[in-house]
Amino acid sequence: MASSSAMPTFKKAPVTEVALSIEFLPLDKWDFSSALLFGKILSGEYPKIEVKQPLFSEIEKFGDEFWQQNQMKVEMMDQNAQRFWFVSDPPNWIIQVQKDRFVLNWRKITGEEEYPRYEQVIRERFTDELSRFFKFVEDQSIGKISVTQCEVTYVNDIPRVEYWNSLNEGTELFTTLSKNDGTQFLGDIESIAVTGSYLMNDNLGRLRFSINHALRNSDGQEVLKMNLIARGRPSESDKESILEWIDSGRKWIVKGFEELTTKKAHVMWKKIE
Repeated sequence: MASSSAMPTFKKAPVTEVALSIEFLPLDKWDFSSALLFGKILSGEYPKIEVKQPLFSEIEKFGDEFWQQNQMKVEMMDQNAQRFWFVSDPPNWIIQVQKDRFVLNWRKITGEEEYPRYEQVIRERFTDELSRFFKFVEDQSIGKISVTQCEVTYVNDIPRVEYWNSLNEGTELFTTLSKNDGTQFLGDIESIAVTGSYLMNDNLGRLRFSINHALRNSDGQEVLKMNLIARGRPSESDKESILEWIDSGRKWIVKGFEELTTKKAHVMWKKIE
C-alpha cells in the first residue's frame, strides 16, 4: 500500500536519466517528412536529429493478461515507424517522437551535471514540449492523439568506490537485497540482477523496478543500476489528464525509491526529513 506521508527529497540523488512519455494510437499521417518538419520547428533548441529503431509497445496488463504479456511476441517493422531523436546543445535533453510515442528525456553526459529537479524544471519543460507537439499534430492534420499509456522512468547509477566497495556492501543500500557477510560457504556475491513490480492503487497502473550489477556504457565504471518505471493509462487524452497521471507516476517512483533503499543509503544521498 502506498504511504500517505510527505514526499521525500534527496539533495544528492543518484539520478542519471529521467524520461516522461506518452504512448498513443498510431497517427494516421505521421511519416518521415512529418518528423523533418517537426525537427525544423525544434531546431533552435534541438539542432541535432538522429534516427533510431522504434520503441515497441509495452502496455501494462492486469489480471489474467498480466501473466500473458511476458510471452515472446514478434512485431513487424513499419517503414514509417522510425524513432526520431531531437537533441539539444549541449546534448542533455532529447525529444523522441515516433508515430505512436512522444518522450522527453533529461540525461547526464559528463557525469558532473546536477539533476534539474522535477518540480522546478522537468515538469514545466515536458508541459511546454508536449503542448508544442499537440499543436503541430493539430496544425498539420496528422491525426488524433488518443493516449493509451503514460510512462515515467528514472535511472539511478550508484558507482563502486563512491558508494560501495564490495558487492556485499552494495546490497546494504537496498531493502530488497539480503546481505551476505562473506563468512558463509559461498563467500562474497559476484553479481546481482533483481526485478519486481507493484500495483499502483486507485487503478493508476504499475510500478516496476530493477537493480542490476553492470558496467556503465559511458565510462566502463562498475555500478549498481536502479531503474524505476511507472506506467498506466490517464483518465482522458487531454494534456491536463496526462500531467495528472505523470505527477502520480512520479510520486510512486519517488516514494518507491525511498522504500526500496535503506537508511544507510538515505544518509549518503542526503535525504531531507
